[in-house]
Amino acid sequence: MQIKVVELDQVWRLRQEILWPDRPSSFSQVTGDESAQHFGVWADGDWRAVVSIFETHEGFQLRKLGTQASYRRRGFGRELVQHVLNWCSEKKAADVFLDARIHQVNWYEQGGWVKKGKPFQKYEKAYQRMIYTL
Repeated sequence: MQIKVVELDQVWRLRQEILWPDRPSSFSQVTGDESAQHFGVWADGDWRAVVSIFETHEGFQLRKLGTQASYRRRGFGRELVQHVLNWCSEKKAADVFLDARIHQVNWYEQGGWVKKGKPFQKYEKAYQRMIYTL
C-alpha cells in the first residue's frame, strides 16, 4: 500500500464507483476540484481509496473520502486521513473540518474528530460537521 497524489480523472472515477454509484458521473465532480489536493491509496495495481482536501474561506476541508468495498477494514481510510492531517499541519493549519455521513460519525470520533453543530441534510443524506484540531 502506498499513498500518492491522484490525478483528477482518477479521483472522479473512484468517487463515482465508491460514493455515488447510483448517480450520474457529473455528480462526482465538485466545485474547486481543480485547485484541491487529492490523495489515494495504491494497492494491488490500482487505486483503492481516495480523499480530497480543499482550502476554503473556513479553512481546510476534508471531502469525499471513500474506499472500495472489497478493501474496507484494512486501515486505508485511517492512513489517508492521517496523511491529509499531516499535510495540513505542514501547511500550518490550526484545524481541519469535514461533513461526515451520519453512519460514519463514530469512525471519525474514534480518530479524534469532534462534532460541531447539529446534523443536517444534503443530497437526501444526513451529515454531521466535525472538526479535528491539529
